Amino acid sequence: MQYDGIAGKVAIVTGSGGGIGEGYAKGLAAHGAHVFVAEINSASGERVASEINASGGKADFVQVDVGSESSTRAMAEHVEKLKVEAASRCRPVRWAGVQLPGGAGAARRAGSSGPRSSGRTSVPSL
Repeated sequence: MQYDGIAGKVAIVTGSGGGIGEGYAKGLAAHGAHVFVAEINSASGERVASEINASGGKADFVQVDVGSESSTRAMAEHVEKLKVEAASRCRPVRWAGVQLPGGAGAARRAGSSGPRSSGRTSVPSL
């Protein structure tokens, strides 16, 4: 299944060095997005970016501590310096979720309010 509007876009997925974030990053890349694997742990982040590239996707690793405004700004500057086409249209993802059987109620029972994109970011240029 191909999703309209993802191919050719830039996605910054935080926490994508493992777990749900890794799956989200790989899924976006599989549908044609250029993914920035934004992760505090460089070994896991570089691994995920390498796996995406090896499977024919496009990914770059960028180290970030999302709890630090300066680290988040540095990440945004790094993305901009790479001059990726459409970088000004990227949409930061602060949490990647999965659809659980039973919908949003099941997600809440699992300890989450569900997937959401960043409504407020410390990086106004994005």
